[in-house]
This record gives sequence, structure tokens and C-alpha cells, in this order.
Amino acid sequence: MVATPGVGAWTARTGQIDEHVIREEASDFADRQIFVSGPEPMVDAFHDKLVAMGVAEDQIIGDWFPGYIDEFSRPADQPS
Repeated sequence: MVATPGVGAWTARTGQIDEHVIREEASDFADRQIFVSGPEPMVDAFHDKLVAMGVAEDQIIGDWFPGYIDEFSRPADQPS
């Protein structure tokens, strides 16, 4: 999935991945090993959501982008 499709013939889903999308796209999610990669707050939020959905902690692999700050979380007075 992508947040915003680029130019081309992208026909798959777009938008945020939430519990509904996970259940719809991977109904056997609780039996899978799940790899989550991205900014630390996102990875941590996905980890917590997946555990709440019944995924065993040892099936979740997190990969955090160290030092990542996106434009939406940067204080207005901090240059990019």
C-alpha cells in the first residue's frame, strides 16, 4: 500500500493501514510473522495494535528509522 499514489497505473489500495485493512487483506494475520519498518512512533503504535489484535509479540519484528523526524512533527521554529 502507498499513502498517495504517484503517476502511473497504481490500482491497489491507498491510505493508512489500520485494523480493518489488516483483517481484510490478511485474515490469517495472527498466524504470520509481521515486519514493521518506519519512524519509531509508527512502529511502536503498530506493535501495540497488533498485540491488541491477538498477534504474539514474538511474531512482530520492528525496524525503527533512527533520528527520523517528519515535517508534521517538527516544531515550527526548527529548520528542516
